Amino acid sequence: MDHKTRIKNLEKEVSDLQGELCEITKNEHRLKLAFENANIGICFVDLDGNFIETNDEMSKMFGYSKGEFQNNFIKNLNFPSG
Repeated sequence: MDHKTRIKNLEKEVSDLQGELCEITKNEHRLKLAFENANIGICFVDLDGNFIETNDEMSKMFGYSKGEFQNNFIKNLNFPSG
């Protein structure tokens, strides 16, 4: 493969990657909006049960601030009754 062909291939690859990055960014934005505006409590936890992120509805449900969630484990939650 000659030098010009390699450059063209690299330019196409970079362009394709930029397009993929743009799609990923759009998807992340949509997910963030859905997470923040959901009318149900949503949380992300790691494999050990540590809270990574919670939305405002989760705070309302359990009465914890976002900071309090991050210092807690999912197994320590007391689920609200009725």
